[in-house]
Amino acid sequence: MFELVVRAYCAPDVVGNCRRHAAAHARVLALHGLGKVTSARHAWWRNPNTFALLLEDAKSGEALGGVRLQRWGNGEALPLERALASVDPQAHAWLACFADRGVGELCGLWCAPELRGFRLGLVLTRMGLALATQLRAHTLFALCDSSKAANNCALGFTEDRTLAQRGSFEYPRPGLRAQVLKVPDTWRLSEATHENRAAIGYYRDAPLGTERFRHGDTILELARDLRLAPPQRMPECVLSERSQRSMAQTVQ
Repeated sequence: MFELVVRAYCAPDVVGNCRRHAAAHARVLALHGLGKVTSARHAWWRNPNTFALLLEDAKSGEALGGVRLQRWGNGEALPLERALASVDPQAHAWLACFADRGVGELCGLWCAPELRGFRLGLVLTRMGLALATQLRAHTLFALCDSSKAANNCALGFTEDRTLAQRGSFEYPRPGLRAQVLKVPDTWRLSEATHENRAAIGYYRDAPLGTERFRHGDTILELARDLRLAPPQRMPECVLSERSQRSMAQTVQ
């Protein structure tokens, strides 16, 4: 039986853990020839607007997966902005339009190959969406393989066709296409299926807990702690959105 734990952190509070996870994520990406993924190439653990869900072996602490939510602001580009920089220079200004109500990106989703079959990518994405309301990220963006867009739309995302070529562009390597996704309202999740909306709501209401998953004859037990630090430890998240917009304009 696998015994795992997933915890939520403000990334700069656990730099060592984040760097270890980033290295493990990079190795998994390399197996698939995806070394140019922007969400994996920058030192995201230094950004106080980045919050990480880190999945680890409960006993050894081995890094086994994770996902991040980066809240827009403080002059730090979202991975989406970096990915689109060469194909649509309007990406930054367009994202700034959503700042008044809070905007962020769900990114960096990965799971170790040995966990295949437990659908932990789905679980981590649901948890990341539950985290968005804690962080007052009303609008949430993501990038995904265009062939998997429908699966993510069941979680509440919609295909946003504003940027690039109707929201699609070649990335992260030739032959692959990425799709820009958006959750217009992370609280309501009006486009999510009933099952996914209920699961995300459950994680919001019960951030502490344990659940079990089965794949064949193997059982995985997952303990979770999705609580974040009080607001005083997240200064960039309590800046007024007007201030965030002003900061962003100064770095254009």
